[in-house]
Amino acid sequence: MRTILVPVMADATDNATFATALVAARQLDAHIEFLFVRSEPTLLYMAGAPGELGTWTSPAWISELEKDEAERVVRARHFCQSFCDRERIIVAEQPPGPHGMSAAWREEKGDDAWKIMRRTRFNDLLIVSPPREEQGLDPDAIASILIGSGRPVLLAPAQRPASLTRTVVIAWKETPEAARAVMAAMPFIAKADKVVVLSIGETDAESMASAESLA
Repeated sequence: MRTILVPVMADATDNATFATALVAARQLDAHIEFLFVRSEPTLLYMAGAPGELGTWTSPAWISELEKDEAERVVRARHFCQSFCDRERIIVAEQPPGPHGMSAAWREEKGDDAWKIMRRTRFNDLLIVSPPREEQGLDPDAIASILIGSGRPVLLAPAQRPASLTRTVVIAWKETPEAARAVMAAMPFIAKADKVVVLSIGETDAESMASAESLA
């Protein structure tokens, strides 16, 4: 895993996402791509507060939403830059080399779920935070990105993890999806102190034989 995509939401969930991405990037000597998706004006007012159509689609209302979005961009950029400065992360458009962590800022405009899914296809790993108190990506969006991107997705815990490779648990079922998940996680599995293969089947013998084969 050389590149990690981290969506920037400009809310409280960024703390957990950035912290987890930092641990992963350090352990993998990876390049972090911070992606901020600006909302289109049409998407902004379509998602606005309900009311009379002429009121919340008026130029004044759209202008106010655009102003809020511009402030959100500034807030996101500042948070990202401060994070890189504090953690001494090299800012570079491309990975600087095989033995160094780096980061880059990307900014796009449009539907956030679609843009994130598309960028995920060009990275080795996506790290996002589960939605908390109506902040962060919508659960349906995360599911769509996972299915549509074809790339592994790591959900960041609320508290910063000390490591991602102490004990790795593989929830194993003998299916193509599980096999692909194991291969996708192999960079972490290979560095793990301990790996536990957990399998639940209709018969003990069936699940034990399959788990032993994977181990």
